[in-house]
Amino acid sequence: MKDKKELKLSTEAAKDVFQEIFDFYDIDFDDIVNDQGKDGAKTLKNKFIRAIRKGRIETKLNDDSTKGFQIIQHTMDNQTFTYNEYNAKAAEESDKAKGVSAAQYRLLGSLSGKGVAIKKMRGPDLKLAEYIAILFLL
Repeated sequence: MKDKKELKLSTEAAKDVFQEIFDFYDIDFDDIVNDQGKDGAKTLKNKFIRAIRKGRIETKLNDDSTKGFQIIQHTMDNQTFTYNEYNAKAAEESDKAKGVSAAQYRLLGSLSGKGVAIKKMRGPDLKLAEYIAILFLL
């Protein structure tokens, strides 16, 4: 576990990145609080902010229209998963799945272009990927 000395961003900078994601996807945090409950929404926000501060999540606005706004996840074993902008193809992939977890993995596999590689994630990396999927499915 990294201590505070190893954090890449301040809390305020991480909150700005988190808000950038919500702004891009036109998501109002208050709506999530109403839909998911206050505790669930706060957990989602806190997990994202912590991961952003540790450098495990970053964002990029790509000029390439096929990639668009990207959420980039850095795993603990130094892999990178770049989730391109949410699109209909990825939504269709998640619709083919049976069960919530399977839908999340198909969605992330489609957005990253890494397919079933998502299923090989473990522990904190998998939990973080699941939180990213929840964000796309809001």
